Amino acid sequence: MPVSLDGTSVEIDGVAAPVCYISPSQVNFQVPEGITEGAGVLQVFAAAGPSPPIAVTIDDAQPAFFYLPLNGRNWLRAQHADYSPIGQPDVMPGPPPATPARPGETILLWGSGFGQTSPPIVPGLLLAAPAPLADEYGITVTIGGEVAQVQYAGMAIAGVYQINVTLPGDLADGIYDVTAAVGGLQTKMETVLPVQR
Repeated sequence: MPVSLDGTSVEIDGVAAPVCYISPSQVNFQVPEGITEGAGVLQVFAAAGPSPPIAVTIDDAQPAFFYLPLNGRNWLRAQHADYSPIGQPDVMPGPPPATPARPGETILLWGSGFGQTSPPIVPGLLLAAPAPLADEYGITVTIGGEVAQVQYAGMAIAGVYQINVTLPGDLADGIYDVTAAVGGLQTKMETVLPVQR
C-alpha cells in the first residue's frame, strides 16, 4: 500500500504508515512495522498542513468493531452469511434493506486491531489470502452477555478482520450489546445488534 494518497500521509513516531483510504474527515492507515509498543506520537500531513501531534498508545492488539452511528446508537456493521446487511429495517432502509439477525444464525462481524495472524502479515502488504488469528479461538464474543460461538476469526483484507459467530439460540427479540475480547483486551465502543426470531 502507498504511504501517501493524494498528498495525505501519516507518521507514527516519525515512521511513515501505509495509507489505504482518505476523505475530508477520515484517514484509514495501518500502524507501520517496527513501532515500539507503548506511548507514541501520531501526525497527519495533508495539503492544508500537518495536524498537531497526537499522543497514542501502541498495543499488539486493540480490538474494535466497525459500526454505523444512527439514532443515538452504534449499530454493528454486521452481515448475514449471504453478505446482506444486518440492522433495524426502520433505521437502515437500504438499499438493500437491513434485517435483524436470528437466534442461532451464523453472522459476519467486521473490525480492526484483533491481533497477530498466522502467518504474520506485514503492515502495508495486500493479502493474497485471508489469514486466521494466531489463536483464532482465543477471541471471545458476547451478545447480550451470552457467549457466541466463534467459527472463524482472521484478517480478510489488509487491516480488516472478519469474525464469524453463531448467535446463542435462546436470544429473545431485542437489541443487544456486542463485545469482543482478545489477548486480555476488550472492545471499548458500545455497539448493538438487533435480533428477531
